[in-house]
Amino acid sequence: HKNNLPQVAYVCLMLEKYYGREHSHTQSCANLLLRGFQCLYAPGPAPECNGAPMGLYYDSAWHGVASREGFTDTGCRTADFGNACYNDHHYHFSYFVVSAAVLVKLKPEFALNTPFVSFVDTLIRDTANPSVQDSHFPQFRSFDWFDLHSWSRGVIPSAD
Repeated sequence: HKNNLPQVAYVCLMLEKYYGREHSHTQSCANLLLRGFQCLYAPGPAPECNGAPMGLYYDSAWHGVASREGFTDTGCRTADFGNACYNDHHYHFSYFVVSAAVLVKLKPEFALNTPFVSFVDTLIRDTANPSVQDSHFPQFRSFDWFDLHSWSRGVIPSAD
């Protein structure tokens, strides 16, 4: 689950603080964090990926990535906290981005791992795209320039 990655990441940081980055406890924790990411962007048939989220897909209608969980649900709010209808992407994807930063801190070689970096960059582009030239993701997806803040509800109107 996306909320578990930061929990593991913070435990890894504590292990690094008390044992050092190269210690076996710290690296075992970092390997667990890495495997969690791999289950998201390259799950394969590994048994430890059983029960992992179904993953993301590129939505050409809204130009973003969304969860496969809830994609076919009416209203798309019943699974994965409404991720399929862009609810709270800037919160949910930040869990992955922060956890990715911890992983790179503990395993710097992953800063050069193309599938990993591509996965994380895609999450950033979905929520905070810095490029006007990027035709795959809009700039300021959830930012409202009239109210001067971001909205969390995604693309489905809220009753409130």
